[in-house]
Amino acid sequence: MRTLILLLLPLLATTQPCIYQAYDAFDYAAGEPLNGQNGGSGWLEPWLVQNNDTVLPGFQIDNSAAPVYGDLQVAGNYALGGRAYLTAGRRLNTADGGPFDEWVAENNSAIGTQTGGTLWMSALLRKDQNNNQSVFTSLHASTAPWCDNCTAEKVAFGYFEGQSDVGGQRRWTLRIGNNYYTSDVPVTVGATAFIAVKIQFNANNTAVELYVNPATLGQSTPTPALAQSSATPLTFRSVAVYLGNSPGNGTVDELRLAASYACAAPDGNVEVNLPPVAVIAASTTDGQAPLTVNLSAAGSYDPEGGPLTYSWDFGDGSPDESGQNLQHVYSTLGSLTARLTVRDEVGLEHTALQSILVRNENNTFPCLSSFSLLQQASCSAPTGIIRINEHPATFALTNAAGTALMPVNGNEYHNLAAGIYLHRFGGERLFRSVYPARAGG
Repeated sequence: MRTLILLLLPLLATTQPCIYQAYDAFDYAAGEPLNGQNGGSGWLEPWLVQNNDTVLPGFQIDNSAAPVYGDLQVAGNYALGGRAYLTAGRRLNTADGGPFDEWVAENNSAIGTQTGGTLWMSALLRKDQNNNQSVFTSLHASTAPWCDNCTAEKVAFGYFEGQSDVGGQRRWTLRIGNNYYTSDVPVTVGATAFIAVKIQFNANNTAVELYVNPATLGQSTPTPALAQSSATPLTFRSVAVYLGNSPGNGTVDELRLAASYACAAPDGNVEVNLPPVAVIAASTTDGQAPLTVNLSAAGSYDPEGGPLTYSWDFGDGSPDESGQNLQHVYSTLGSLTARLTVRDEVGLEHTALQSILVRNENNTFPCLSSFSLLQQASCSAPTGIIRINEHPATFALTNAAGTALMPVNGNEYHNLAAGIYLHRFGGERLFRSVYPARAGG
């Protein structure tokens, strides 16, 4: 008789490291403007402060009083603001196959177009001055990243002037669209708050839970402070931050978008795979065509010490190339932007930018494109007209929701409502250069 002996071994549960959908620790050099900062992962473009504002004091990086909350993982420096009622924003990378692919339907550009998923967003916020100026961060649908007021599709949290006061007490508040829901948690001037939202993308609405100063971090999900839903489904493309209308009014730090609470609120027991850091070194950045530039990515690194791959977009319409060190000859005139994207072994990416100015024999270069506002829109009717003047073969005009508009007579756009429009242009690299054009309002 044979006896079969079964050896039962316990199954060891393994927890995979967190991989952020988007992350910015604001760990830039102290004293620098926020505008143009390009760290973290999951973003399409650098931070853009309204009007490209770089005035200091204003939206800037600081290190004098870093916000902390319990055992929450933090990197160091933080962003401080605001100034002159300006807003800062950053466009998320919502491309097919990108970090938000699970939440973006095929051939769409907005998070939430693929329903059924859950997304978490969190940040450290602090109101630093004893006044009624707002301090908040927003996830919204506009492609103009700072312009969360360009759309009603938004989920925001913070302190909202005129909306967050209950019985004379300031309260941390959730905003869904144009509706405000105050929590029971008071705003204490100078005290850091950790705030997170859980966003569930349903077929008929978007459900949101708000967590303010939760009792637990990491693997233990706490009870929400409140829960609400939108009347219709919401979609998102950008993150905006408003820190008040005077310098030093508010602080934001550790901005995370993730697939779980543990990754949106990582304590010391949560393993996080941080994004790599791309660094460009260029032998020259200004000269006459043909301009030979040696480009190096040797200063790039992965915080975990893993291997990296390197992809170069030279910004002149030529094909992308790979490799750590390359030489490229620029013949196209203009102010061009070379982009280095490094990717780690789990797929996290970071892109660094380098401006390259290519001049002709007279040391000048032509403007790539321009536009004219032929007619302003009225406040009550879509009567605006914009004409695109000099332009490359490919160009487009989109509204704040990201919808491409159809031109009239080849290069004019009619029947425009008051609002923000983006003029995008550039050969094979369509949508590389972006700036806002306003049609009335």
